[in-house]
Amino acid sequence: MNAKLSPLYPADGMRAVESAALKLDPQAGLMARAGLAAAELARELAGEAGRNVLVLAGPGNNGGDAFEAATHLKRWFYRVDVVFAGDAAKLPHDAGAAAAKWNAVDGRLLQSIPGIELREIPESEICCGSAGIYNMLEPDAATQLRDRKVGNILKTDAEAIVSGNPGCLLQIANGLEAAGRPMRIMHLIEVIDASIREAGNRVQ
Repeated sequence: MNAKLSPLYPADGMRAVESAALKLDPQAGLMARAGLAAAELARELAGEAGRNVLVLAGPGNNGGDAFEAATHLKRWFYRVDVVFAGDAAKLPHDAGAAAAKWNAVDGRLLQSIPGIELREIPESEICCGSAGIYNMLEPDAATQLRDRKVGNILKTDAEAIVSGNPGCLLQIANGLEAAGRPMRIMHLIEVIDASIREAGNRVQ
């Protein structure tokens, strides 16, 4: 049986696809659609309304998707909290508009996690070079981006690097290893879990 695989696009190709979609429908609202799709999946997984939902929002356009999803879930009567790892003033235009929607529905924004000191990475808007499969399609360019990101991470003197993107975590871990500067690598949900457990231990 011959299975037809969906095409894989590098970053430039994906931008061309998005541009073509917007030409066909200038009101396409790609971020809004992505957020709605994520919210619908979350609703399917969460079940009945009224349950607690935690949404993790990054500092770039992925954060915009998260704000869009959170807004839908709140309107569907879920109890939603958004953990935002970034500066709202530095969000790209579309992501900033999505954050404004969240604020308009009186959405709760958690910008700190108990026991955690956040240190912003210089040039945080620049990709680490993972970008899905970009590091496989363009390994030389991806390595340059990785090394630049690692250099900026090391300037923070942080104890750990935290991300919600597994691809970024792997890319950065490889970069730290290549630089001979190992650092603890954690997914954001691990940090939140550790904070909750620590709070529970203090209460007992």
